[in-house]
Amino acid sequence: MQWDAFLHQFWKDAEEFAFLIEKMNDNKLTESFVEEKYGTYYRNIDAMICLEAPKINPHIPEIKKVLAATMEIDEDDISVKATTTEHLGFVGKKEGVSAYAVVLVHKYTGDVS
Repeated sequence: MQWDAFLHQFWKDAEEFAFLIEKMNDNKLTESFVEEKYGTYYRNIDAMICLEAPKINPHIPEIKKVLAATMEIDEDDISVKATTTEHLGFVGKKEGVSAYAVVLVHKYTGDVS
């Protein structure tokens, strides 16, 4: 993946980066893995996908289903939205897509309420 190299420059610990990328590629970056390794758990996800085509809205329920299963959280805790850049930039020229996600991670204390 091209974004591996891009993210690497921002990651301080190259060994940890490689480990997490391996887990992501193996679809093993699950809630139980994160809880065990880091003592944290996922609370919710808010994601935005920017692209001109194809239309993503019909696929959002499936995207949420896959994310929920992979990350071991409820679909209700996942928000996925789609937008365009109104033909601006590389996304608008259909040269690529961009995606943004915010994941709320809580420190595990035994109380997940």
